Amino acid sequence: MFAVLIAAPLLLAAAIAPCNAHPQYRITAVAHDVRVTGGGSSYRASARIAYSLKVLVPAHVPAGDAGLRAHVAGHQEIARKVAASSVGTIQANGSSSTQARGRLAATIERLRSDLERELQREQRAYDNVTENGAAQSQGPAFGFPGGPDARTACSGR
Repeated sequence: MFAVLIAAPLLLAAAIAPCNAHPQYRITAVAHDVRVTGGGSSYRASARIAYSLKVLVPAHVPAGDAGLRAHVAGHQEIARKVAASSVGTIQANGSSSTQARGRLAATIERLRSDLERELQREQRAYDNVTENGAAQSQGPAFGFPGGPDARTACSGR
């Protein structure tokens, strides 16, 4: 009887926990080796740029559904690939050191914003192709991660 009293709240909490197979990310730009060169009326700012991911809304799926776990892993893989796709060096010119740095910062933000939109587009396409995990096995046919089909409907949106 004591075990039932302890287990009941845990089962209730698990039953009402939100099911979310769609993690949400924010892409953050990370600039390294920022330099400004030039003089007079012509300056060039440059930086090596990489992107990192911050999880805004984590995934939460039932433990027994391998298909939903594969779907979440697919979202994570896509996010990592998109974030890694635009690593490189960028430059911006200006008539002063301050202007060149400002334009470099604006370019970095524009690239970050574009990359985040691309991530959202890829995530939506992945969800459409895999039917939010219900047809997870179809992912590879469209260049996305695959796995077993999910048995549990779980949107989180």
